[in-house]
Amino acid sequence: MENVVKKQVIDIVNERIIEKMEQGINPWKKNWKTSGGFLLNRPINYVTNQSYRGLNLALLDSGYYVSYKQLQDLGGRIKEGAKPHFVTYSKPTIYKTSQSVPDSDELEEIEKKGWILRYYWVYALEDCEGYREIKNRQSPIEITYQEENEIVEAFENVIEDYINRDGVLFCPCEQDRAYYSPMEHKVVVPLLKQFDNSMAYYQAVFHELGHSTSKHLERELGKRFESEKYSKEELVAEICSIYAMNALGVEEDNNNIAYLQSWASHIKNNENKYFLYSAMSKAQKAFEYIFNQEEKKEVEGAI
Repeated sequence: MENVVKKQVIDIVNERIIEKMEQGINPWKKNWKTSGGFLLNRPINYVTNQSYRGLNLALLDSGYYVSYKQLQDLGGRIKEGAKPHFVTYSKPTIYKTSQSVPDSDELEEIEKKGWILRYYWVYALEDCEGYREIKNRQSPIEITYQEENEIVEAFENVIEDYINRDGVLFCPCEQDRAYYSPMEHKVVVPLLKQFDNSMAYYQAVFHELGHSTSKHLERELGKRFESEKYSKEELVAEICSIYAMNALGVEEDNNNIAYLQSWASHIKNNENKYFLYSAMSKAQKAFEYIFNQEEKKEVEGAI
């Protein structure tokens, strides 16, 4: 196993995701694969049947995974030459910091609650053998859509449900740009006929709807061209859109190498090493709010 002790976990995460992006691999796009007779488009723990979340969606490919202990409990073993996969989880912690005393030049030490990033290792189920199979193991999301009209109907149902719950104004109209207006809480997109295909249209729609979740989730959008907040919000909306396409079983084509490499460069050169972590966390919340999954109890590490 790789020695990660000498580096902070967040550094390892950033390096791995940036490496994918520099190679033109979209770390958030999931390719479908069959595991146990079911089509999966997310990494899932085989024992708990919970989806991995947060950073792990970019670190792991689609399919089933088990920890070494889980594999032992199933009576299985690791195939010769198989390598483990790095998985993160957040652990609550209490740390001490200083703050100014009102009407004084003195500082006082206080305790605050926060989170610390930890890691463990898992193995892809396909790299294991001799394990006791868990019967009727199904994925949380089964990709069942065959025809484009079924996919379109599914997207429209999600959009309708979201705008009814949230109250955002959704305004498709014939024009040359898509945007979200926080002042009016309104999403404006070009008409479907203006796009090359319907999936390109829904990618744009869910990108802008991702921005619109900022009101409910109390995110700061940042002013245009204001590097940190604005660029992070753009990444949040982009990842949210990809999650939406994944969730409904659409193999969207958004592997623009130059685009991914530009984001990789931005993340690599950003002084805030938690930029990507924060963007992915916010994108996950935005996606769950749009798809009305806020109450689902799935742990980040899916241990």
